[in-house]
Amino acid sequence: MSSARREPRPDPGKRNEPPPSIVAEGVALRFVLERHSSLKSVALQTLGRVFGRVRIPPSAPRELWPLQDIDLQLVRGDRLGIVGRNGAGKTTLLRVLAGIYPPTRGRVTRVGTIAPVLQLGLGFHAELTGRENVHLASAIAGTPLSTMKAKLDEIFRFAELEDYVDVPLKYYSTGMYARLAFAVATELETDTLLLDEVFAVGDQYWIRSALERIESLIDRVGILVLVSHDLGLIERICNRAILLDEGRIQLDGSVPEVLDRYRSGA
Repeated sequence: MSSARREPRPDPGKRNEPPPSIVAEGVALRFVLERHSSLKSVALQTLGRVFGRVRIPPSAPRELWPLQDIDLQLVRGDRLGIVGRNGAGKTTLLRVLAGIYPPTRGRVTRVGTIAPVLQLGLGFHAELTGRENVHLASAIAGTPLSTMKAKLDEIFRFAELEDYVDVPLKYYSTGMYARLAFAVATELETDTLLLDEVFAVGDQYWIRSALERIESLIDRVGILVLVSHDLGLIERICNRAILLDEGRIQLDGSVPEVLDRYRSGA
């Protein structure tokens, strides 16, 4: 892909409405993992309860902090790229920004509507058909159902799923699921678009079409956040980037500055 970065044009916004923004202040997220007892310890605990002689203390739960001390402000016109190694917290941060995970500490303030395109089309319902999930997504995003119905054929054509409109999503492959999620989210009337490795599925033809669709959104979406291991894509789409490492923002700055740090491994 070309490394030439396109600078977004100013977005005029919606009359009488505040501009879209996302502000994360001191955000940290904790997961508590219950330790699974071994078969031996379970047997000993059972014998202890039966005979009252053996006492094995239960294993203490383990805490993970995938995000810590996150301070981030996004405003209209930001096209933010998030980079970092596997396990750095990139997808988790997107889910916190989208409101899927509430922070354990700190707070996230959002203005405007948000459409997340996360791994496996998060937010879809596997028992519903493709058509029904499009209707569900429009209701959640506040887009008029009539608008989405008018776009239904184009959504499934772009996702290359014309024969699966009325098939339940549980029969879709991972790639089909993700392509539909991308097609739906990029048709919603939204202020903020969150994208997580959306080009990791599909053939080269579909990827090229998806990239063209993203670029067409630059003038329409107030804020765009992109997680990708494709640094050329970050350079092409984004005007700002952050480097995540072990759940912390190591650098927030221009795309060349952040990618140079990331490439150097510093």
